[in-house]
Amino acid sequence: VWDALRYNSSVRHLDISHNGLKDISVLIRYLKERSAPLETLSLRQNNLTDESVDVLAEYVSGIRHPFSLMLQGCCNFLEDAFVKTVSENSNLTVFAFYEQYERFLFGRRKPVPENLKLESRYGW
Repeated sequence: VWDALRYNSSVRHLDISHNGLKDISVLIRYLKERSAPLETLSLRQNNLTDESVDVLAEYVSGIRHPFSLMLQGCCNFLEDAFVKTVSENSNLTVFAFYEQYERFLFGRRKPVPENLKLESRYGW
């Protein structure tokens, strides 16, 4: 499936939510090889490992076109390094649950990057 994605330049939006994915390193490798970039990638409700989130961070750090990434429920927390990567790339819009973002550091509220859109798991 990933190999077909690499050669199909008409795919602009990819939703692979709710698949129990843990390792997306092969997917990211093929996305890097595509001639036409994705505009949207939804990884909602998967079980990504910390290593996969690191690979994803490295991928999105190089994106130079408008790109939306849906991460609601795909991992327990968005690590500070990932959030920093997101905040440094104005081409990205990342969607996640409030619970995935640690809002406090040493008792002080951390600012939420403008391009990190947090939402409630329960729709309110």
